[in-house]
Amino acid sequence: MPNLNGFSYLKDCVFGIDWQAPATTSPNKTLLLNLAAVFSSKWPYQSELKFNLYVSSVYSSGKAIMNSRNLDKLVIYNTNYPIDEEAVLELLKLLKKADFEVEYIKGRLQVSELLHICSNSNLAIITRLHAGLIAYIAKCEI
Repeated sequence: MPNLNGFSYLKDCVFGIDWQAPATTSPNKTLLLNLAAVFSSKWPYQSELKFNLYVSSVYSSGKAIMNSRNLDKLVIYNTNYPIDEEAVLELLKLLKKADFEVEYIKGRLQVSELLHICSNSNLAIITRLHAGLIAYIAKCEI
């Protein structure tokens, strides 16, 4: 077992994924977004106020990043479907008037599908740990 500063640790099994990111031929202008249904009706501790604040902060952060990075498309996906869909549906209501393309990839996704989605985006905002690990493996900036 590896040792770091006197602490033993085990790597997450997701780091064992043997996958090669496809070579990109042109710069990608896509922001990838993964949400958790924090404080929603599916969360252990529910709070409508905190849930709405969470979704609105993801919306304003995502929109600011889209504008500051001059990105064209926002892709939203789940790694914990259908639990996290409640947050996505609330966010989509706010994004109806967005001045950029919005795509929601609905449903339960296989790891290979997630890797492909992540490799086609150049930046990711991640809420769920394994979504971040998969984006990292796919060489997406997180």
